[in-house]
Amino acid sequence: MAAAMQEKKTNIIHYLVVLVFCFLFRFIPPFAALTPYGMGILGAFLGAIYGWICIDMIFPSFMALVGIGLTIGMNDMIAASFNTTVISMIFIYLIIGVCMEVGSIDWLVNKFLSAKFMIGKPWLMIWFIYFAGLWLGSKNSVIMIVVFLSFLNSIFVQVKMPLKTKETVLIALGTVYAISLGQIMIPFMGLGLTLTAVYSAMFQSALPFGPWIITMLPLNLVMITAYVLLMRFVFRCDLSQLKNMTADMLGTSEKITKDQKMSLLFFLLFVVCMLCSNITQFGFLYKIFSKLGMFGITACVLCLMMLVKREDGTPLLHFRKAAATIGWDPVLLTAFIMVIGTYMNSPEAGISASLRMLIAPLSGLPAFAFIFIALGVGAILTNFATNLIIIIIIMPVVVQYAMQSGLPSLGVLCLLFMSCHICLATPAASPQTGITFAHEMFDKKMGMKYGAIMVVLLYIIQMVVGMAWINFIF
Repeated sequence: MAAAMQEKKTNIIHYLVVLVFCFLFRFIPPFAALTPYGMGILGAFLGAIYGWICIDMIFPSFMALVGIGLTIGMNDMIAASFNTTVISMIFIYLIIGVCMEVGSIDWLVNKFLSAKFMIGKPWLMIWFIYFAGLWLGSKNSVIMIVVFLSFLNSIFVQVKMPLKTKETVLIALGTVYAISLGQIMIPFMGLGLTLTAVYSAMFQSALPFGPWIITMLPLNLVMITAYVLLMRFVFRCDLSQLKNMTADMLGTSEKITKDQKMSLLFFLLFVVCMLCSNITQFGFLYKIFSKLGMFGITACVLCLMMLVKREDGTPLLHFRKAAATIGWDPVLLTAFIMVIGTYMNSPEAGISASLRMLIAPLSGLPAFAFIFIALGVGAILTNFATNLIIIIIIMPVVVQYAMQSGLPSLGVLCLLFMSCHICLATPAASPQTGITFAHEMFDKKMGMKYGAIMVVLLYIIQMVVGMAWINFIF
């Protein structure tokens, strides 16, 4: 964990490349359907992508924001980037920060992973671990993968199951997959919130939370089940040694404290209020919470948490202490994504027109074939680049095509989000995948081999089941 979190040394050349893209790319003569205005926007976008890959999130995001501000105007940049969604995102971190501080997230993880009904049932155990990863992935995916891998490694050692085998590699990759899907299952938390914000910025309309969850939740359950079935019947994994697992190996879940209960209750209150604010069937509650909006709900929950006392008599929410848990990397990334999503689609930039020129040869394909190819490209590229970048590039293309062809655009978007989270084939696919590839129980060569096969198989299953599902519910 410590190694994964260390600051990496970066060559000064990478910083210079970011600056060239953000501030000098605009002077290149426009090509395709791009305009000089669009070249400035595209340069900032390319600078951000390059910097995110080669440096980190902070420096490139700041420089890209300044670069695009020079093109569209600084005031417009600030209005588009640091809007209600981003400000709310910052304060949502405070709610989660309290849960982390008092140990309620650890309690939840231990409760899931110490379930006694898993004893003697290895396949049920693996499925339930993936189920737990699915629900806990939206909290902090990096911490979750470290905790889950440590648990699995401990079990493997105690039952004397050989490490760096087909079985341990596939189990670890499945954990990555489940946690990755969990990141996008809830539309108003974590990466799900970023994706809804990107869509709102690009298309000036909001994605409804209810249909999102109705689409995602069953599909995610199907996909983790499909992964387990592929392990059992296609890869023929032998998990017989896991039958030797005992209750002592699982450990015990400590009794929940009053502070942990209160933090979880406030977190649940936040989730319920957010759902009420977006689903009209809640009637009177919908009218109240939709007026409050995300920021109003978050602010009210935070203020209530300040009024409630801990067992030691101090406020449940220490604002300054909780503020130290804010994840500035995703906040700044989301801020830039908001402004780039707003202006990348503008006719004055010519970027959308250029993309349409590129995909024109595919426009004659049947709807399913076009979506299958477009999302398949996303599933492949996400194993070599940041999945959010891939989503931003592909999103306007598939949404416009879905609208023209009569396909449910929200359903297609959900499939795009899921496709870009089949990040299993390389260490560069995601932070969770990188941590997994570096783990002592993992064989890198075997991981790339089985990961690549799983990407193909999972994508095919997802598209066949997913297209049938979205056509059924929409």
